[in-house]
Amino acid sequence: MDILLIEDDPSLRLLLRQMLTRYGHRVRACASGEEAWESYQQQESPLIILDWNLPGMSGMECCRRIRATAAGAYAYIWVITGCNSREDLLDVLAVGANDYLVKPIELELLEVRVRIAEQQARSLQQRRRDTISLASARDELERRVLERTNDLNDTIQAMLTEIGQRQQAETELEQIRDQLRALASHLLTIQEEQQKRISREIHDELGQAMTALRLDLGWLSSGLEQHQDAQRAKIERMIPLVSGTIKTIQRICAELRPGILDDLGLAAALEWLVQEFSTRTGLRCQLELEPEDLDVSPDLATTLFRICQESLTNVMRHARASQVKIRLQQEQEDIRLRIMDDGIGIAPGQAEHPMSLGLMGMRERVLPFNGQVSIQGGPGLGTEIRVRVPLNTAPD
Repeated sequence: MDILLIEDDPSLRLLLRQMLTRYGHRVRACASGEEAWESYQQQESPLIILDWNLPGMSGMECCRRIRATAAGAYAYIWVITGCNSREDLLDVLAVGANDYLVKPIELELLEVRVRIAEQQARSLQQRRRDTISLASARDELERRVLERTNDLNDTIQAMLTEIGQRQQAETELEQIRDQLRALASHLLTIQEEQQKRISREIHDELGQAMTALRLDLGWLSSGLEQHQDAQRAKIERMIPLVSGTIKTIQRICAELRPGILDDLGLAAALEWLVQEFSTRTGLRCQLELEPEDLDVSPDLATTLFRICQESLTNVMRHARASQVKIRLQQEQEDIRLRIMDDGIGIAPGQAEHPMSLGLMGMRERVLPFNGQVSIQGGPGLGTEIRVRVPLNTAPD
């Protein structure tokens, strides 16, 4: 490890340099704070051993300057001091040092202390690399969201042009602008809640696309001729790759409203969803609406549509079902949604598992409406998801 040693006592500096070199470290020795600061600016060091009482620039000032740099925030600074009062040692730690060593130095313990400092310095450097990697991932996510936001805006502009009714077009465009402003606000808060937000962003939309891709690969594999071994082997290698990708890709665009839901309403959107699901999977999917012209707010329509969409994705992935039934009805002042399949059922406790992101996302979607989600079923009994939302409740 590269160590920056700052000690004005020539004999102690030589002794420390020889011992640290013997331990296998690369040592750059400096006699003053000014020399050390210039050396650090030219080449950063993860571990810094610093005499507190230096001529010219003090150890305190040198420590502050190093800490103020981007790399210095992750450096391990070890102070050598002749002061051993509680107040002096607290001042050493308060200015940014990680540890201290009181003179005279016990050489028998020096090697042990150096090993501990080396481990701490490596840990700080790993944290620095993780922080840089995380920031890069966040920037990539923001770039991808911005690209999809721009794509959505282009699609909406084309749709408004085709409608030809200026007043209606201006109203819808204003609504889209409000959504984009809300999305921009969401991006500002993504840093504080990125683990939860990123998980939800990746899960819904791109997860469904990857599920469809996995099904298509299976279909391609089953349709190959006997002599197409190379193509079959390639597809069989791709299927686990897609399956692994599904685990990491969740929703990125789940908050973008589907066009048919905005244009024709919830009933038409569900009919389209059921037809698409049946066409893609070959499973029988039945939709019941009571009444057929059920009128709900746009926000609630989006929530119910997304829950149906996620439920059908789970059926396609896990249920091994032959048919699915969706029932949406108004009962007095409640909207009730039921999604039932005749598949293998859900294992006890699986619905509450922390990794059941889809089921957790359903509950989070209805919370602003004071709604409830319950999941029933068992091995061999199929699965039923029930949603109840008060009809006249506005989202929080």
